[in-house]
Amino acid sequence: EARDYTGFSSLIGQTEGTLFLEIENTVNGTEIFSLDANTNNSIFLMSVSNLYGAYLWSDGTVWSPTTSVSINDRIKIAIAYQTDNFAVYANGVQVATNNSLTWTPNQSLDRLRFNMGGWIASKNKAKYNQLMLFKERLSNTDLATLTTL
Repeated sequence: EARDYTGFSSLIGQTEGTLFLEIENTVNGTEIFSLDANTNNSIFLMSVSNLYGAYLWSDGTVWSPTTSVSINDRIKIAIAYQTDNFAVYANGVQVATNNSLTWTPNQSLDRLRFNMGGWIASKNKAKYNQLMLFKERLSNTDLATLTTL
């Protein structure tokens, strides 16, 4: 079911953090999950060209690494953020890192959105098995361990 929750700023790392999701059963071309206050500083998990992709808007700059995991398959994905220290891991494998993005949200990250979709037909398609938010940026070793199937 599509859900949009606000008022969670105390649970979300504002200057650094890690988002972990375990998901299955989604469709192409949809927003699966987002963590945001506005588009300038936000984290999205999307399905793109039948693969899972992470989208990070950092002070208006977009970084969008795509995994090699099909949207028809189960995924454990972790997105870690901190100025000059971003990483995405999926199913135990490093997808990408970025050491040049800044992270200085001008509004508190306070919103969690589930299964909002891009089109009506794509809403409510992801099955969430787990969601965890950490207020710190976990190490790459921890990200690999956390996401191993």
